[in-house]
Amino acid sequence: MVKNKEGLKVILDGLRKVGKWTVEIEEIIVSHWKKKELEKVEKLVENLLKDRSKEEESTIQKKEKFNKKEKKKEELIMYEEKRINDSILLDILPSFEESSPEDFEYWIEQFEEAVDMAFSTHSMEKREAIKGLLLRKYLKKRALELYKDITHCNKYKMTFKEIIEYIKTNLRPPIDRFMVNKERLRSFVDMSSDFNKHFHEFVEKTVAITGVSKTILLGNVNNGKINEMNANDIKNIKALQIWGKTEYISTLPWQIIDHLEEWVESKSLLEIKNKAKQLIMKGRYRQEAFDKQIETQFLQYKEKLKNQENIERIQDCKPGNFCSSFETSIADVIAPIEFEQINNKKENKVPVRIDFREPMVSRVLRVKSSRNSFSYKKIELLILCIIMLSSSLVWGLSQIIDCNNGTEEIWKIQVPQMMSCKEQHQWHLELRNLYKIIDKNCEAELALLAVSPNNVLWLKEEPELLTKLSGNMIHCNKSGHALRKGYFAKLKEPLWTQEEISYEVYDTLPHFPKDMAKSIKGIATQLLLYKAGMMVVDLNDKQWEALFINVFQTKYNDLRRSSMFRSVIYSLIQKNIIPKFKKACERNQEEFNAIRRTMDPSEKARILLNRKDIRASLHEGFFWIQQCEHVHPQSIFTDYKYNNTCYTRMPIIVNGVLKFLDRDGYVFEYSIGHRCTQLSMEDLSEIEDKKKEAENKKSRWILEGNFFEILYNGKEILAWILEIIIGTISIILSFIIIYGLIKCIMKGRKWKNKIQKKHENKKECKEITSRVKEKIEMYQLANVRIQSVVSSIGKQPLIDLYIVKKESKEIMKCLFDSGAEISFIKKTSTKNIPDVKWFSSPIKVGEDFNGHAIFAMGNCITKFLLNSKVVPISLWIIEELHIDILLGSDALECLDKFNIPVTFRLNSNIIQIGDTQHPLISLARISMSSPISIWDSFKSMIWYVKRTLK
Repeated sequence: MVKNKEGLKVILDGLRKVGKWTVEIEEIIVSHWKKKELEKVEKLVENLLKDRSKEEESTIQKKEKFNKKEKKKEELIMYEEKRINDSILLDILPSFEESSPEDFEYWIEQFEEAVDMAFSTHSMEKREAIKGLLLRKYLKKRALELYKDITHCNKYKMTFKEIIEYIKTNLRPPIDRFMVNKERLRSFVDMSSDFNKHFHEFVEKTVAITGVSKTILLGNVNNGKINEMNANDIKNIKALQIWGKTEYISTLPWQIIDHLEEWVESKSLLEIKNKAKQLIMKGRYRQEAFDKQIETQFLQYKEKLKNQENIERIQDCKPGNFCSSFETSIADVIAPIEFEQINNKKENKVPVRIDFREPMVSRVLRVKSSRNSFSYKKIELLILCIIMLSSSLVWGLSQIIDCNNGTEEIWKIQVPQMMSCKEQHQWHLELRNLYKIIDKNCEAELALLAVSPNNVLWLKEEPELLTKLSGNMIHCNKSGHALRKGYFAKLKEPLWTQEEISYEVYDTLPHFPKDMAKSIKGIATQLLLYKAGMMVVDLNDKQWEALFINVFQTKYNDLRRSSMFRSVIYSLIQKNIIPKFKKACERNQEEFNAIRRTMDPSEKARILLNRKDIRASLHEGFFWIQQCEHVHPQSIFTDYKYNNTCYTRMPIIVNGVLKFLDRDGYVFEYSIGHRCTQLSMEDLSEIEDKKKEAENKKSRWILEGNFFEILYNGKEILAWILEIIIGTISIILSFIIIYGLIKCIMKGRKWKNKIQKKHENKKECKEITSRVKEKIEMYQLANVRIQSVVSSIGKQPLIDLYIVKKESKEIMKCLFDSGAEISFIKKTSTKNIPDVKWFSSPIKVGEDFNGHAIFAMGNCITKFLLNSKVVPISLWIIEELHIDILLGSDALECLDKFNIPVTFRLNSNIIQIGDTQHPLISLARISMSSPISIWDSFKSMIWYVKRTLK
């Protein structure tokens, strides 16, 4: 083999493959081959191959040893992990505390798996016995009671499966179906109560009564299960679901039942609940706005009364009167809180909740007197006025406040500072849970906030400015910012300075489409908050797309316009927030000026928090505030007299102690007073002794029955008769007052029913008119016409072009209009066009030269045949158009991209597109002329001919 060159090449190639080839070895072999020393060549090759085989054997042995060691390590690790995991599952398993069989069935499966893994080395019988013993350790409440009953009452041993079956069948406690059904159909009357709680109670009690599963009742049955059912079963399930929906709707307020009746057959119970929640939230906002309006009217009326009282008070305090000597010389000063009391934490254990709003007036009773009224109606009105006055007296008594005893917890609020309303701020929107710092229950209010680097604007009926305080704080296990007036919220840093706007401006984030880029999500959240606020919290994919098209005239996945999205939404938010900030800032300045007028820190805090039942002291730029105590006096002396002493403040008795009340309703320990009469103390004591003796004689005569002694004294007889007469008169008057009260209540109910009927009639009229308006608006939207300016003698750039459809080509009349920014197609011309998208409702896409909105019904991509090229152009679909297609500047731009220039040669009646010349359509000149206008022009031409012939 080595004799020829081919054999030599084969040997050298083999050495290369084995890895024993070097340049030196090749030179040695070639030199031996040239000298024809073939034996040396063969020996050299054999030695090289033997060395190679020895190296391979040694490497194989090393690998086998290494693999054995790795296998042993893996086996040890697997054994340790298995040993740990088997016991961990049983340790982690939670105790069973529920009361539904479904939950118990799911939990028992986990229990069996955990026990099987922990005791996998034992036999099946031992494992069953261990399960029965360990089950008691993990059961609680009713399940544990059932376990004890079954194990203690039965003499023979129960198997594990028998125990499970017994607990499962008896787990749900027996119920009174009649009472539960009453509670289930309880109406949702109070709009401020928890709506979700009402829904969950209805579902749970329906399941408890009927035994129907929640999945069937809520409409969450899988399609696979439905396919397995019979037609009768499907009918029964649908009937049960419709029954549950109608029962739930009947528990809701009557104002929203009409809106939900259409959803009974088409929507599930959960969807109906979400729709009802939206309607109730709208009703709450309307009610709050109405209450706020009435509150402002009530406060204005209250201010008028206060001004009148001050005027009367000034007129009464003339020189020489009692008030001029004492009242004008005394200032009401409340002792400040000492700093030692603030640091004493043992005394301040009771948490205090501050309500920063005054009570609002919910209803106003209007009384209309008829012209033909009887005298007894006037009496009823008088009695009604007396009742109102007495109720106002009771309300006034409840407003008596004692700030002399500091009893409750202290909180601090930063002293407000003067701020400029002309400063520029960059606002962004956030939807957050707003907490009160002093509220230990962590109850939050959902609030729409406009946030800047230093300020927060609470957007409600009357926006409220809440300044950010320095530093972060932790409240209710959440890190966030402390705000002015004792509020707390989790807020983001300024967004507009960031390259990518953050979308984490919700406490519960909305759903985003999968194809929405991360850089667009922040813009999308700001857009949703700007357009919907708190009314709409979440959208689906189609609604997101419609929202972007409505505002930006393009879809959200158009990343080339992200900078445009950002600039537009920024300007919209700033234009909306800046005027609201100015109003809130001006209100804040008025509040600051009112606080600055007084030196008393308690008065400052009362103005700041708009409440009276507090007192405060000022320390290091903070108001340290305590809540005062509401007092119910045992007796009130409105004549400012007590024990023949006249006081400058009204005397009251509280818990058997004499205290004094000022005009603002605050209690004081001391007051200046003097004797009301000029008699001496001895004369007063003699008069009191005589009165006591007369009373003792009278009581002794009546008790001992000495009636004849009474007759000898004529004055005593008259006094006795007068007492009897006064008693009978008082009884008669009390009966008259009770009768008047009953009549007033009946009359008030009638007035209330009349007002409710009027309100209902007005509401029905508004609903009917709103429905008619909606229909008219939708009809107008569907009939928007796009027209161009035409005449009977001019030319239009109207030509015929070929359009590619599904199966053929078709000629359509196309009008070029460079003044239009977008292109349109008539609805009837979209037949057989493949790429057509229809909108659920018309969308505004532009305006005509008169400022009227243009609404599109859909969009399509139409393919034109131009210069042997297929050019796709996007067109908006509208209802009416006097030609088939109107091509605007966007179409001319698209043709320019495809290197197809368009030149107008109207003098030659030609439009050249690329290399092809298209003649103008002859009908273009008279296409918009009516028969009457043609006849008028023809008559004028005949008249002109006659005139020239003459």
